[in-house]
Amino acid sequence: MVPNQRIIGQAVTYSKEMIAAENARFMTSVYAWMTAGLCATAFVAWFVSQSPAIIETVLVNRAVFWILIIAQLGAVFALAGLINRLSATTAGLIYFSYAVLTGITMSVITRSAPTRRKWSRPSRPSPASITVWPARARCSASSAGERPGG
Repeated sequence: MVPNQRIIGQAVTYSKEMIAAENARFMTSVYAWMTAGLCATAFVAWFVSQSPAIIETVLVNRAVFWILIIAQLGAVFALAGLINRLSATTAGLIYFSYAVLTGITMSVITRSAPTRRKWSRPSRPSPASITVWPARARCSASSAGERPGG
C-alpha cells in the first residue's frame, strides 16, 4: 500500500498531496508535448521558407495549398472526435502531422506576404525644411493664441 493511500470498501482514496503531485506530473507531460509540437512547427517552417521550390509549388498550385488547409482541419477533427478511441501512438502521429502541416502552411503564408519597408530610425529634417517663426519682442493680451509674427 502506498503512503497516504486508504482503501475504503472497493474504492481507493488519495491524499491531496498525491493528487497535486499527479496533476503536476500530468501538466509537465502536456507542456512537453506542446513544446515538441511547436519546435516541429518552427523547424518545418524554417526549412520550407529556405526552399523556394517548395514555396513555389504551394503558391503556384492552389490545389496543394487547399489540400494543406483541409488536411490541417482533418487532423484537428480527427483528434477531437476520436481522442478516446485512438491509441497514444496514433494520436501522437496525428498531432505531429498537424504540427508539420502548420509549419508548411505558415511558412508559405508568411513568405508570400508582402514585405514592408524595414523599420529604421527616422532621418532628421534638413535645415531648409524647418519653418521658424520670428519671435516677437512683446506679447500683448490681444495677440495671445495667435501665431508669433503674424
